[in-house]
Amino acid sequence: MKGKVIAGVLAAVVVLVVLATQFSGGDDGSTEVRDGWRSGAERGLGAWAAVLRHEGVRLRVRDVDPSSMRLLPGTTYVFAEELLDDDAADRVVEELRRGARVVAVGDDADLVLRALDEPTADETRTSGDAVAVRDAAETRATDLVRRSGVVWSDPPSDLRPLLELDRPGGDAVAGTLRVGRGTVVLIPDRGIVENLDLREADNAAFAAAVVGRGKAVALRTRESGSVGGLPSRAVLVVLLLVAAAAVALVARGRRLGPAVQPDEDPTPGRSGYVDAVAAVLARTSDRRSAVERLRARGRALLARRIGLEPDPTPEDVRAAARSAGLTDADAAALAGGPGAAPPGTDELQAVGRALARLEGDTR
Repeated sequence: MKGKVIAGVLAAVVVLVVLATQFSGGDDGSTEVRDGWRSGAERGLGAWAAVLRHEGVRLRVRDVDPSSMRLLPGTTYVFAEELLDDDAADRVVEELRRGARVVAVGDDADLVLRALDEPTADETRTSGDAVAVRDAAETRATDLVRRSGVVWSDPPSDLRPLLELDRPGGDAVAGTLRVGRGTVVLIPDRGIVENLDLREADNAAFAAAVVGRGKAVALRTRESGSVGGLPSRAVLVVLLLVAAAAVALVARGRRLGPAVQPDEDPTPGRSGYVDAVAAVLARTSDRRSAVERLRARGRALLARRIGLEPDPTPEDVRAAARSAGLTDADAAALAGGPGAAPPGTDELQAVGRALARLEGDTR
């Protein structure tokens, strides 16, 4: 018992260590904002989500498996946490061709453009605010947008600009593309919608306008190795907790099995039963009377199973015993007959064996 308790304690310690390892975080130098839609940091997107709520748009945040991503018409899907990869971007393009509407921001916008074989925004950051294109419905409530990120000096030929640099011959800052039956809004400069600059100029009005007032879902690609919608880390933690619970149950429990003893003792083994009957009969002085009682018990069992007539003849008993599956020798011993010599040990064992088989089959 003491060893089981020690094993349970060690298992609990292992689980705690693994949990601490799985969920401990550190600064690895990455600028990726994993939970940007709920983040109040400078590069977070929490302010954009708050603006949408103020405008009556309930933005839902969902983790999805890129390989089975389905985008429904009538809903705007936003990719802005820079979590897409090449395969996921290809999947987004497939869904665009089927009629989806997508808003892609920052690196996600670049990946969608690459999947479309279109020019991406220049890496060189240029200064200057952006002005709204007057004939674009998405920027009707927008005049000037504060920005400091990348722009297109050579935008895609089919791009419909939404924002252009506020200078002569200004390059495109944001725009829309028709892809099959769908539409994608591209904003390569993520700073426009981040918490730090969303309050500047008309950035908030622009961020709300490109999403629109219909259904909106912010999609994040799920971590690789996820199972059933859960990240692999969460699955590992659940399995460890189950293992620890099993060890604790074994450590605490006395036994595995029924908590109480059965009401009846189990039926003894057939050979043991036969030997016991034979030993009892061998010690009795009236073997014939004892054997006849066993044969009467056997005939009663046969009558219940086969349907013997009252007062059956030895031949009837023998035939019924064979029908019940007994051997010829056991059937003959059970049937007996008038005028037979006092039974010997072999016959006693045969009668006991036949009765034991009938008793076991009846149970």
